Amino acid sequence: MNQNQPQNTQIEAAKAANVACKVKLPDGSQRDAVAGVTTPHDVALGISKSLAKDIVVAKVCERERGKEKEREREERETKKSREGRERRTNGGLDLLLPPRFLQPRPQPPLLKSHFTPPHRPLSLDLFFVVFFFFFILLSREPKVDGKDWDLARPLESSCALELFKFDSAEGRHAFWHSSAHVLGEALEQSFGVKLTIGPAVAEGFYYDCHMGGDRSLSDADFPVLDKAVQRITAEKQRFERAVVSREEALGMFAENKFKAELIEGFPAGSEITLYRCGPMVDLCTGPHLPHTGYLKAAKVTSASCAFWRADAKREALQRVYGITFPEKAQLAEYEHRRAEAEKRDHRKVATAQDLVLWHPLSPGCAFMMPAGARVYNELIRFMQELYWEHEFDEVVTPNLFNFDLWHTSGHAAHYKENMFMVEVEKQVRGIWFFFPAFFSSFFCFGRGRGWKDKNSSSEPHKTQRRRKQEFGLKPMNCPGHCLLFASRARSYRDLPLRMADFGVLHRNEFSGALSGLTRVRRFQQDDAHIFCRPDQVAAEVSMCLRMLDAAYEVFGLDYSIALSTRPEGYLGEEFVPFFFTFSSRFFFRGRRKGGKARRRRR
Repeated sequence: MNQNQPQNTQIEAAKAANVACKVKLPDGSQRDAVAGVTTPHDVALGISKSLAKDIVVAKVCERERGKEKEREREERETKKSREGRERRTNGGLDLLLPPRFLQPRPQPPLLKSHFTPPHRPLSLDLFFVVFFFFFILLSREPKVDGKDWDLARPLESSCALELFKFDSAEGRHAFWHSSAHVLGEALEQSFGVKLTIGPAVAEGFYYDCHMGGDRSLSDADFPVLDKAVQRITAEKQRFERAVVSREEALGMFAENKFKAELIEGFPAGSEITLYRCGPMVDLCTGPHLPHTGYLKAAKVTSASCAFWRADAKREALQRVYGITFPEKAQLAEYEHRRAEAEKRDHRKVATAQDLVLWHPLSPGCAFMMPAGARVYNELIRFMQELYWEHEFDEVVTPNLFNFDLWHTSGHAAHYKENMFMVEVEKQVRGIWFFFPAFFSSFFCFGRGRGWKDKNSSSEPHKTQRRRKQEFGLKPMNCPGHCLLFASRARSYRDLPLRMADFGVLHRNEFSGALSGLTRVRRFQQDDAHIFCRPDQVAAEVSMCLRMLDAAYEVFGLDYSIALSTRPEGYLGEEFVPFFFTFSSRFFFRGRRKGGKARRRRR
């Protein structure tokens, strides 16, 4: 189906073809539809008018693919039931393993010295465990495996369909994403800006725009934008989807260098999705609301500075934030919550109670007044007692390090722009620095082979003769703790080794990102690192979570936990992160407390 034809022509052709299809709903019921004609909104309308009124976006997946996955899941369940129903526990992980894998391993004999960990080939048992983890992970499917779909976009074939209201995460994202397009149209018409990107965020949306010259938006401009948004929503402008070639898109956005730069990033010959809303056409993959009339309440909330591509050397932009809701009462509730939060803003409270001072001569660095220092010292004592109970050893490490350390740790290649650099005395002769690469972001495993940057050499770095030597203020404690670990020979029997540090850290944050005590350039944290063997990971994670519970429970704080895995450009070797990733996922899922599943705090 050629999506560049007028939509009405496409629908008429589909009506003439009259290809019947089936739509399966989450409750298992099925609805009759016509491919290329029936939309998700039509399906909802066939169920009830109230449902059709409340839904904002749909998700579609091919029905045949869903059937195939269902069959695969049934086969996996049958296979697991044949392997045995008795569940066995191993280190806090619920696993279906034969008894021989649950037997403790005998202690390996010492090799050349007491301080040399045994280097032996990995057993088949360990490979079985790792691939068993992988097998079970593959059996866990997401709730819906499909594509986000416009309510007004015709369905193309038989499929499974799920409908979302505003109160769902998918619904809010689509609602606020559509709202960002409305804000972009208002910015274009009111101030003649060049639009860049406008995504939805956790609560609302924003649009980055380039105003040219030294112009900027202020609070006095918000009523102008509010009126423009109200006019656009009153017109009920439809969101119309189109697909064009890369060359066509470049021609359409020739006058907007920001959009043209985004388009040039696509491969030659690729197709690009556009959405039109009134007179504005924007790059977007969707999905969107049927029309702007869904936005019953809207408000521009704030504006700030930003940079194109988050690069301070590129063009300065204006970032305009907004919020929208399907009902006016929801906007009133939001404004009330925001007003109450502003009253409790820690910056106002800390200043009123003479706890903290912020000064423009040291931006992003808090001055602790006498009362604030007493609170700070009491927090330190509390954490020191908690560390002592959980057998951490407190250490003190320097703030300033030769940059050879940051080359070894990988910070020079991946984090240098966020560090404060210092040039010190003239270097008069070459000095050899050798740091075993035991670096990781949280857990460092005491194996014979260390962690290293994939793009760096394993050879020791040599500081050559040069005029000045480059140093850097530490942004984190990991490399310093690794130096302590590598300061003498260690045995695998010394592990786990737990280090805690309250040292001062510095990070070169953008001035526009600084915010009270939540985003600073100088700070101290209850930072700690654990050096352990892979077989100790589950126990150490369990201990850390118990410590986390104990600390937050005292202050009545709720929290959520997310597993951090390997992003693009990660540091470290392949095997150990692979093993830890799978074992920790099973640990988090299988953790129990008092015989019941732990409540996930938020």
